[in-house]
Amino acid sequence: MQKKDSRLYVPNTHTSLLTVVCVLFFWIGCSGKDGTIRYSELTLIASYPLDISDPSGLSFSVDRNALWTVSDDRGGGIYRISFTGNILERLDYSGDDLEGITVNPVTRTIFVVEERLREVRELNKRGEILRIKTLDIPGENPNDGLEGITINPERDELYVVNEKNPMLFIRMALADLSVLDISEVNFFGIFKVTDLSALFFDEVNDEIWLLSDESAKIVVTDINLQPQRAYLTGLSKGEGLVVDVDQNRIYIVNDDSDELYVFQY
Repeated sequence: MQKKDSRLYVPNTHTSLLTVVCVLFFWIGCSGKDGTIRYSELTLIASYPLDISDPSGLSFSVDRNALWTVSDDRGGGIYRISFTGNILERLDYSGDDLEGITVNPVTRTIFVVEERLREVRELNKRGEILRIKTLDIPGENPNDGLEGITINPERDELYVVNEKNPMLFIRMALADLSVLDISEVNFFGIFKVTDLSALFFDEVNDEIWLLSDESAKIVVTDINLQPQRAYLTGLSKGEGLVVDVDQNRIYIVNDDSDELYVFQY
């Protein structure tokens, strides 16, 4: 992978009205005295090996006592794992190119995205397909497709991201899986990313967390997709994300090292 330029970009105040919260050793502060918008602090506190090839996608279980992840290998499966990476359960499902997963806390069904097929699939706990929605996404490369999915149970919506070419944020209705809105993602300054590999909806703060594996970065936005703050993960190939807002912890699965990483923010 080509090394990315990690230098900070100072936004032009005439073209950007964004303000960002900067965190230093878990204290909330402001931008620097020179006016530069800075990254928020993120600290790696643990990593755990996974006995899963190419993990991609992450979701809390309904009871929030475990995590769900998928393997994006051809024929890859769906796994429930502990917070230390141990496999607790495997669903009887064989994917084509699984990339994202989320769980409906009301119906307890599981939603996954199939990247190359451009499909959102709803499954029951036996791994049986209940519904399929194919999304009409432009692009010539099959591997530039759907990468992440999360649920907003308060609004009865699913949020899906397309990786790149183009980078898209897609809102879908839970009721019939219809597409409500498609927005092209085009952030600037420290919020700029070159791909989207995962996302998580924080219903406590009504925020959307977007992960980029190429940029090794997390961008947090409000519900209208306006960037609020950004974190550098230091991880290439981070492809699954959940956030425990009560503990200020972030969990990321790494597709390259087959590990579960835990950060404090």
